[in-house]
Amino acid sequence: MVRKNPLLNSTRTVKARYYVCNMKMNEAIEEIYPDWRQYNYPHGRPGIQFKDGSFVSFNGRVGTVIYAYCDFTDKPNVPLSKTNSDDLMRLGKLQLKE
Repeated sequence: MVRKNPLLNSTRTVKARYYVCNMKMNEAIEEIYPDWRQYNYPHGRPGIQFKDGSFVSFNGRVGTVIYAYCDFTDKPNVPLSKTNSDDLMRLGKLQLKE
C-alpha cells in the first residue's frame, strides 16, 4: 500500500485578513457566480460559520480554512475561502480594513 508522507498532512495556520466591501453580500456573490441562485445550499446560507470553525462558502461548499473576513454593507464578519477572497480581490471589490 502506498501512503502519503505524514509531514504533508501537518496543519498550517493561516492568518485571516480583514476586508471591507461596499456591496451587499448577495451582490458580491453574483459578481463571482452570475447564476448563484441556481445553487443548492444544503448546509445553509453562504457566510454561515459553524461552531467547529467551518463555514459555508459562496458556492455552497463547506470550507474548513478561513482566509479572510469581510464586512459587507448588509452583513459583517463574513468568512471567505481563499478562492472567494482572491476572486473578489481580483475584481477590485475588497479593501483592507484598517
